[in-house]
This record gives sequence, structure tokens and C-alpha cells, in this order.
Amino acid sequence: MGNSNLAMRLTYVRYMRQQCMVPLQVLALAAVRATAKITPHMRDAILANITAAEQFFSRWSDTFEWHPPEGGPIAFPRLKPRESIDKWCKQVVEECGVLLLPASIYDHGDSSDKGHFRIGLGRTNMPECLKQLDKWLVSKYGAR
Repeated sequence: MGNSNLAMRLTYVRYMRQQCMVPLQVLALAAVRATAKITPHMRDAILANITAAEQFFSRWSDTFEWHPPEGGPIAFPRLKPRESIDKWCKQVVEECGVLLLPASIYDHGDSSDKGHFRIGLGRTNMPECLKQLDKWLVSKYGAR
């Protein structure tokens, strides 16, 4: 009796795996077909955001150490003041409304100890976020 029940369950699991794959395959196919449209748009947005980030971090060079990403839309700048990066990122989110993730989220203790945080460069509202962060930094550290 037990083997028959197990066999039915395994059949059901196999069936569900196959059925769930169909919508994923459709979505993947749609993404592949739209690559020619999506890729240049995202590439242009990321390059513009890297330029905006370079200008921002240049202005705040005494507060941050900036290294542009070597590939992709993610950078890991470093906060120079010896503050807890976890507390600092939490303060930024709560007081400024800009999401920056501390390196501890990625279980990278060494980077977290050095004050690194993640900043995404793929969003179209990046320039507005940098302006908002700039305003908050002025209130915290003074004008630049």
C-alpha cells in the first residue's frame, strides 16, 4: 500500500515539474526575443548611471572610495569614515529613502569591516537617488 502511494506522489511531482516549466520557458523565450531591444536600453542606462556615480563619488571623495564595476550594474564603494556600515546603510534608508546594502548582507565580513556597500546602477531613477543621497550627506557631513 505504501509503495503505491509513493509511486503516485512521484508521478504527481514529475507532472508538476514539467507543467511549471512551460510558463518559465515561455518567459525565457520572450526575453531572448526581446534581447535586441532590452540590451541597448539597459546598457545605455547603466553607462549613464556609472557617469553620474563617478561625478557623485568624486564630489564626496573624502567620504567614499569609488571603484566602477568591471562588468555589470553593481558597484561596491567604501565608506571612509570609521562607522558601522550596517548602521550607516540602515540610517540612509530610514532618513534618506535610498537603499544601499552593506557587504554583510552578502556574508563578506572582510568587505563589511572595511565599510563596503552595494549600489545598483541599473535603475532609471539613479540620478534622482544620487541627488537625494547628496542632500542627506550634506546634512550629515556638511557641504562639499
